[in-house]
Amino acid sequence: MKHDRATTVLRLIGRDEEWSRDRPGNRRLVCFVEGGGKLAVMGTEDERANMKAVAEAGFPCAIACLRTEPKEWQKRVRGYTDVVHARDPLRLLAPDGAPDGLDASGDVEKTEPRP
Repeated sequence: MKHDRATTVLRLIGRDEEWSRDRPGNRRLVCFVEGGGKLAVMGTEDERANMKAVAEAGFPCAIACLRTEPKEWQKRVRGYTDVVHARDPLRLLAPDGAPDGLDASGDVEKTEPRP
């Protein structure tokens, strides 16, 4: 099954799980998304930059990210609506959704907020 990937903007409003472990060496930070749903930010022991960026930003915060459609079991069992993997691009945005002095590449400028 092919999983859809798209650049999107998400507003995160709180934390559901912090630094959870599902397998040795793997980590995830799960956040509530404004409007409903959960974002799982995945990482490993060595690749936690995305997880740290979200955790240190606090809540609420807005991000632009390359998100992946969760696997069916992740939707059903864990309630994920979006997944960002350790090596996927993720940028923190200012509260109004504009880039906050970060590298404003075309991905961010072309991104539309999710309904």
